[in-house]
Order: sequence, then structure tokens, then C-alpha cells
Amino acid sequence: MNRYARISAISGLDRDFIKNIKVLIIGAGAVGNELIKNLVLFGIKEIHIADFDKIEIHNLTRSVLFRESDIGAFKSEVAAKRASELSEDTQLNFSTKDFWDTFSFDDIKNYDAIICAVDNHEARINANTLANINDILFINTAIDHQSTVVEVFPFNNNSECSCYECVLPEGVYKRISDRYSCGWLRKMASKENIIPTTVVTAGIVAANACTALFDCLKNDEVKDSYRIFFDTKNYLSHGKINLPFSPSCISRSHIIKKFDRLKIRNLGNFDIKSFCKNKSEITMIFSDPILLYTLDKNKRKEIYFKRSKDFDESILL
Repeated sequence: MNRYARISAISGLDRDFIKNIKVLIIGAGAVGNELIKNLVLFGIKEIHIADFDKIEIHNLTRSVLFRESDIGAFKSEVAAKRASELSEDTQLNFSTKDFWDTFSFDDIKNYDAIICAVDNHEARINANTLANINDILFINTAIDHQSTVVEVFPFNNNSECSCYECVLPEGVYKRISDRYSCGWLRKMASKENIIPTTVVTAGIVAANACTALFDCLKNDEVKDSYRIFFDTKNYLSHGKINLPFSPSCISRSHIIKKFDRLKIRNLGNFDIKSFCKNKSEITMIFSDPILLYTLDKNKRKEIYFKRSKDFDESILL
């Protein structure tokens, strides 16, 4: 009997399908650990783990791949190393920088799905954008001490399905803006939002996310975005809830409506000189607010042309 005989015996999980799946997992904390463990045991082809955080002692109660000797090391690196001990059939790669700075459009196209396992709305919005533009399956996960949420956006089957920002409450944008000044410089006194969690909720949400991953990649009839909620304390679930498309979605109005979808898919080889030739006026929309320049007391200008959030308000002092 081969290693995957019991898995392959399940309808829809044949070896030829599973062994060719390539996934980008953003976040290697509690949920990320469970996702990585599950997918390696299934024997998928490749997992890239993106996380710039380092292991702290409180991570040890929720992260099966971490040990006390790992404290201070990068989560993504340790997770990749430990997961490789579970199976040699899955290629494990990792990055210790922000995925938004690391992956190009061409890089993203190498994966079948992006799974977000972070508690940061900005990261989720960025991951949604990358998946949406490249027509790749996007799965978002969220947990607290008793509840789990999996949101599935099958861009791979339907490029016009609702996206993460279609169903995002307005209050989220307010919380994001509270972290930045009016010029989108990072506020020096911004506080991190700590969410209490356990390995129980992490395990459940990761299991649901893996099931959704296989279903959406195997079944091209899954065309509508949906959410799965489960309350682990009261054993309450609302089943699969379809997520509505929003014509006024911020993500679509800023990206999809400004560019032809066929052109934007080829931005990896985009030639700006040819694009701008013989055009009297060009409007370009950037993915992030840009710090163009600063002026000192003598009105002397210093040019930056870098992302505003790479700086905090101390640059103005």
C-alpha cells in the first residue's frame, strides 16, 4: 500500500490531482501552521510560505511546527523546515519579507491558490487584489477564541465573482486609516490589535480551508464566492453563505475598471515607454499612496517617490 492510498480512495482526491497543486500561504502563525501541516500530509506539489514575523513564546501553544528553541527565528523559515520532515513529496519554499514587496504578477501566476492566514486587513486586501488580477483562487481565513470564518473567492472559475472588498464593512477602512496620517505615513503611536485564539479554532478553520481549496480547484462549477462560519463553543454553523457582488466595490473601481483585464494580466512585461508614446496625457494608478517629496524649513525639496507607509511621521520632524 502506498503512502497516499487512503487519501486517493476518497472521491475527488486522486493522486494525479493532489500532487500538482501549488499554493501560496500568507501567514505562518496558528492557522498557517495547521494549513501547512494539512497540505504537506496530503502531499501537494508546492507550498510557498510568506511571513516576516518572528516566533514568540506565546506562539508555542497554537503552532504545531514550532519549538521553544525556535523563539526569535522567522516563522516562515521554521515552518518550512519542520514541515519538510513530514514529507519529501512537497516542495517547501519561504520568504521573510512582506509578500506585497516580494511577489510579482508573474510569480503569482505560478500558484493555483492564495490562502490568507493573517489577522491584518491590509494584507488580506492586497492578497485579494493579487488573486483577483491574476484569476487565482483566493481563500481568506479568520479566527478568534471560539469562532472560525473561511471566505472563498473562486476567481479561477469566475473572474467576475464577488471579492474580499465587496463584503468588507466600512469600519475596516476607518481602522486602517487610523494607523496612518493624512499623508499615509505610519503613525508612530499606532497599536497592534491582539486577538485571543487557540489551536482548536486554528485547526477547524484550516480544515475547512483545505476542503474548499480542493473543491474549487477540482470543480469548475464553483463560481460564486461564499463564507463558512462555525462557532466552536455553541456548535453553531450557518452552512455555506453566498457573498454578494458589489458594483461599487473599491477594489474593482480602482483596478478592474481602470484597465482592460487582458492588458493588466501582462503587466509583468509592461513597457511604459511604448505605452506612453504619442499620448498627450497619461493617468497612472499606483497600488499604494506615494511619498513624492518633503520640504524643510527653507523650502528645500527632497525627492523620495517611495511608498508612504514605508515611512513614519518622524520624517516630518
